[in-house]
Amino acid sequence: QVCSLIFGTWTYTSFKMNMTNSTEQVIMYDYNTSGEWHITGTSVDRLEFVYDCCPNSRFSKVEASIYLKRRHRFYTLNLVLPCAMLSSLTLVTFLSPPDQGEKISLGISILLSFNVFMLSLSENMPKTSETLPLFSIYTTFVMLMNTWSVMLTVLVLNLHHRNEDKPVPQWVRTLVFEGIARMLCM
Repeated sequence: QVCSLIFGTWTYTSFKMNMTNSTEQVIMYDYNTSGEWHITGTSVDRLEFVYDCCPNSRFSKVEASIYLKRRHRFYTLNLVLPCAMLSSLTLVTFLSPPDQGEKISLGISILLSFNVFMLSLSENMPKTSETLPLFSIYTTFVMLMNTWSVMLTVLVLNLHHRNEDKPVPQWVRTLVFEGIARMLCM
């Protein structure tokens, strides 16, 4: 990312106030290092230009640019890895045997963990609706998939523990054998 500071005047021409830079780089002797950003470079440029209102007058400005790179270890350790671990736990819900009574509890616990995770995530994200962070979209999608996982687990357990004298409804047979089987190329 680039952070630019522009110093100039709108009222005085270059003849009355000439903005110049004494160095080509930003002087960094009072800089305190940051744990979140790393400065990769700096530059200072003097520019002359003409405003539309005054085509015969030249104005000057000095632009100081600081080139920044975000240090990503904090976000990787505290956001990306926990999200990946919670996402992989959703698969465990499907892999556990139906006779194990904790499938639904595991799915709901993962869903609650994602809700707490989203609360923590929203504190670290900018509060704007203009652009949504991709990470927020991803976690919302994974929460939606986890919700579907819990709902399908309830359906599978209902079918698994059904009595033999109570047959599977025809709409479920049609959904599974025609709809889902076709999607899974079975």
